[in-house]
Amino acid sequence: ALLWWLFGMALGFVVAATHNRGLVAAHAHALLAGWASLALCGVGYSLLPRAAASALAPLHFWLHNAGLVLITAGLVLIGLGSYPTGRSLGLTGAS
Repeated sequence: ALLWWLFGMALGFVVAATHNRGLVAAHAHALLAGWASLALCGVGYSLLPRAAASALAPLHFWLHNAGLVLITAGLVLIGLGSYPTGRSLGLTGAS
């Protein structure tokens, strides 16, 4: 959780310094889905030690972090304009 907090804060500083609002989604996901939710999972696992001892706990940790890396990297690429979005491809659903 601490690494996601550091990454989210660093990304927030980049957003503030460059005024690139495209990175706000990645900043928010790093802090909320990364730092806050992993911190809450840590609290939950400390309150429920039987769940923490389960074989699913490490799987949960690694899958959660792998998913966060993928979604945050995708949001950074979209924010930097390096990856086409539905809107830029004309796929907004409006006719």
